[in-house]
Amino acid sequence: LALHRQKMIPHQLVEDVMAALQPLATNRNLRFKMEASIHHPNIWVDAIQMKRVFHNLISNAISYSKPGTDICVFILPETDESYRDTVRIEIV
Repeated sequence: LALHRQKMIPHQLVEDVMAALQPLATNRNLRFKMEASIHHPNIWVDAIQMKRVFHNLISNAISYSKPGTDICVFILPETDESYRDTVRIEIV
């Protein structure tokens, strides 16, 4: 698998996937919430592959969440000095 890495803003990747999955979430009476640090770094990723990962994770959250609940996405910079220029993304 050849990767085509490019510098991306992490929350933009997640927002694109959430926008695509919004109709499915709405049909199940679910709401998306995202919290992103304004200080997170850009990351080098293959945008297509990362969107596939986020699509899988968020669609699983939609499938297994109780109707009427929130699906929260947190995008935070890692604070450990050994993880420079990385972010932690949590989907709950």
